[in-house]
Parts: sequence; C-alpha cells; structure tokens
Amino acid sequence: MSKLNPLSQLSHFLHHLGQKYRLYGLTLMGRSTSELLTIPTDPWPGDFQIAHTILEDSFPFHNQLIPLKECLNYLKWSNRCPNHLLARLHGFEWLRDLRTISTNPSRKRARQLIAHWINYNHSWTTKSWLSPSWRPDIVANRLSNWIAVYDFFGASADDFFKQSFFKSLMRQYRYLRRIYTNVTDPLQAFTVLKGLIACACTLPRQKGRISSFVNNLQKVLKNQILPDGGHVSRSPALQLMILRDLIDIRSLLKSIEAEDPPFLQQAINAMAPLVRLFRHGDGGLADFVGDIDPYAVSFDCENIPPAIVDMALSLADVRGRPPGRAPYMGYERCMGKSGLVLLSVKSFHNESALLSTGEEPGVNILDFEWSVGRQRIIKRCDMIIQLADHSWLRVNDDAGSLALKRHSKDGNGYLAADFDQFIQGVAYRHQRQIYLSNEEGDFRGHDTFMLSQPAMAAVRFVFARNIEIQSQNTKKIKIKVYPSSTVIRKTESRKITQTWSFITKGASDVLWQDCKETGLPYLMLLTPLIKEKAQTIKWAFRLDENVETGVTF
Repeated sequence: MSKLNPLSQLSHFLHHLGQKYRLYGLTLMGRSTSELLTIPTDPWPGDFQIAHTILEDSFPFHNQLIPLKECLNYLKWSNRCPNHLLARLHGFEWLRDLRTISTNPSRKRARQLIAHWINYNHSWTTKSWLSPSWRPDIVANRLSNWIAVYDFFGASADDFFKQSFFKSLMRQYRYLRRIYTNVTDPLQAFTVLKGLIACACTLPRQKGRISSFVNNLQKVLKNQILPDGGHVSRSPALQLMILRDLIDIRSLLKSIEAEDPPFLQQAINAMAPLVRLFRHGDGGLADFVGDIDPYAVSFDCENIPPAIVDMALSLADVRGRPPGRAPYMGYERCMGKSGLVLLSVKSFHNESALLSTGEEPGVNILDFEWSVGRQRIIKRCDMIIQLADHSWLRVNDDAGSLALKRHSKDGNGYLAADFDQFIQGVAYRHQRQIYLSNEEGDFRGHDTFMLSQPAMAAVRFVFARNIEIQSQNTKKIKIKVYPSSTVIRKTESRKITQTWSFITKGASDVLWQDCKETGLPYLMLLTPLIKEKAQTIKWAFRLDENVETGVTF
C-alpha cells in the first residue's frame, strides 16, 4: 500500500476523477442496516472536564473555547479550522469524554452532535466527500469511534436517529472500501485498515472481508515497527496510540471469534515495553514530537492522560521493567535518585513535525527531558547554533558519528554522548554529559561544542508550565517548581513547592523569559564559539537544601 502499481494508479485516477461530479454521492448509497451485529467493549477513559465543556457547546483548544457545532460544519470551517483541530473534532474521539458523565443529557448531546455532523457533511449537492472531514484516516477514526462508543449513545436512541446514523455509517464505509488501496501514507493506511476492520467485524454481511483487511494490515505494520519494538516515527505519543489500536483490533477479532493472527500479538509484545520507557513519574509520556505531522493526527499529542497509558499497558499484558534504551528508535533512559532523564540520540527527519512555537530551531539531536518523582521539570533541553551567515545549524539525517557511554548503579545515573558530523559546510562536534547523583536534588551536566568556523552557541532549557524562574542576576537563579494537578495524590493534605538553585559556568551570558507562543518559561546559556576551539558550558540543578557554597563541577 506504500507504492501503487500501474493498475492501482489508473483506478486511483478514475476514482479521483469521478469524485468531482455530484452524482458520485449517489454511488455511495445502498443497502443499510438497523443494528450492529456485535457491540464492542471500549475500555478507554475520557476526560471529565472536556465533557462538561462539550455539554456547553464548546471544545477546549490551546487555552481557547471553540464553538463545536461550527467546527463540525465543514462549509463554515474547512478553510480556517487548523488541520489538527479538524482531525480531532471530525474523528469523534471526544465521544469518550462525554461518556465519562454517562447521563441522559450527555447521551442526548452525543446524538445531537452526530446528527449535526451528518446533516452538514453528507450532501451530494455540495460534494461533501471532497471536504477535509472525509480524508481517509479521519473517516476511519470517525467510524471506529462511532462503533466503539455506540452502546453509550445509540442504545437509547429513537428509530429516526438510528436510521440516519446507520445510513451515514454505511456510506462512509463504502467510501473507505473504495479508496483504501490508494492510501500511500503508511500511518494513514494503518488507521484506515483499523476502521475497515471495525466495520467488517460489526456490520452485517461483511465478515468475509476481514481476512483481506487483516492481510493488508500485516503488510502495512511490517514496515512501521523497528527491531527494538519502536515505531518508525520516533514519537512516544504515536507509539502509545498504535499500541492502543492494535489492542482494539485484537479485541474486535476476539469478539466475533475470528482467528487471532500471530503478528498482532507479536506487535503488541514488541511495542508495550517502549511505552514504559517513555513514561515519566507522573504517568504521562515524554514530549518528543517525533517524525509525524502534528497537524494530521486526531489525538492531542501533548495531553494524553496517564489513565490511557495505564489501560494500554494493562490490556497489552506484557510484564517487565522499562528498558534502558531503544537503540533503533534512538532513545536512552537513565534513572538516579535525582530523577529520570530521557535522551534522544537520533535526529528527526520530518521538518513539519516541529510545532510552530516561534523559537529558534535547535540542532535536532541529543535533546533530553528531565523529571523528578511525579514532577516534570525540563520539557526539553536542546542546543542552538547560529552560524556567521545567521543561519541555524540543524542535523537532519543520521550520517554523523555518535559514541555513547552510560552507567546506572547505586542511585547514580550517567550518560555521555559524543556526536560529530560535517553538515552545511561545517564540521560540528558536541559532547554532552549528564549526571544524576545518588543524592536527591543533585543533577548536572557538561556541554562542549567545537565548530570549524565562528558561531554562537546556546544551551536552551524549556521548562514545564508550572515552573517559575526567579532571579535578579545570573549568579543567583532560582527555579520554583509548583505542584501541578497531575502530581498531587488524593491522599496528600498539602501541596509542596520546591525551590532549585541553578548554577552555571562557562557561559558568556544567561537569558530567561517566557515563550510568547507557548507560555513556557525557558533559560538560555550563550557562548561565542571560536573556530576549531572547544568551548564548555557546565550547569547544575541543586535542590535548595542540597546547595553548598563552592560547588565544583
């Protein structure tokens, strides 16, 4: 499915040509149904707060409230609604949020919004199938979610709603069956096949198609899972979501007593340990974006609830501790008494995967995240290199040389990476050392740079949202860590605020402020680089009761 043969290309061309005519909508009509043969069990939790917002006809998005009904009307919003918001809204993942309330008003609201979508996205006169809401993977997600949560909103529905609902379901299913062999993007192809399998397992007269869909799924999946079990995208969020989808597919096949293909369980067994690798102490996943386009996914990469991670690992039923490294996926995990560090040792290839934050682009390798207990502190620490021509140095392939050393014992954690590459006409070398002490509240590192031409270098620390930088000068920088709702246990009677002292040596200047676009605080250690001369910046975080005078690096 990743490469079309000449016959498939001709079929794709003719289908695409036919879609331009209004009469194409008539070809999607046909025999309908009035029920699902099997109603699957959907174990995935939703968000109670989002549900309350939806009941008020809004949807939370980047600290804004979006009018939900307008977003579900593609005629009003298709040209100005961001692609990632459109994918999330028209994929109907948020039905699970409404289900968390599970009252008659929430069921009624779910039916109202589904009926609203059908009214504004099924017109053959406006050729609605050409709208973004009918992109194959969005259709597949919508069908999967409608079927998965049907018991919540459909069991108590009247006949008029059911008739309209199943007529729409069958039309979208026919559309998806026609085009799925023409989907070339591997991730979209996987999502489309999950939607097709969900329909084939639950709709009448479709069981005979399952084996073909499953065979195609095996082909699509084969090129997406690396030997260490990681997904080729290098995205922790996508690692989890594909694991969740595989668990769903396994459950669907079991529900109709279909043959359980061995490759499905093998994929689950391979992927689950790496989900554990990416978990921080708060239960959530690392924030590395990976090689996916965040504007083309139907889930919120940055805010996946820990409950979903818990459920996925529980249902995967793959026991064991988190692995210390994923060599093919390109990550290292190191723990000590002073926290957990996740280090990326490969570059990201997809430029569109980088969120537009208004920040200067980083070098794109040896970035790390740091958390202590249930509290995240550093969301990203990366390097910035500005060359003499004012361009930004950026590693975008794996042609460089990387030497890695690691040690973890008796509460100590140590990682040392030495990377060098000739890129953009520059010989670049970066040595990064990270040390987690066996004493709580002692985290430090060294960054040594060397270039074959003059440049300006910076080590950038991007902090979590509940962090505040308090300082009056560069010699006395305090990092205030306020407890967030994700780290407070119900049994705790008070919230504890930590204060860390940040110490640095070797930087010519230290800057700190909040990013205008994201609102996240960040701190930058700057130093000029002289041609072919190594320059080292040393830094340390010390919990206040651990801070001593005369600290040596």
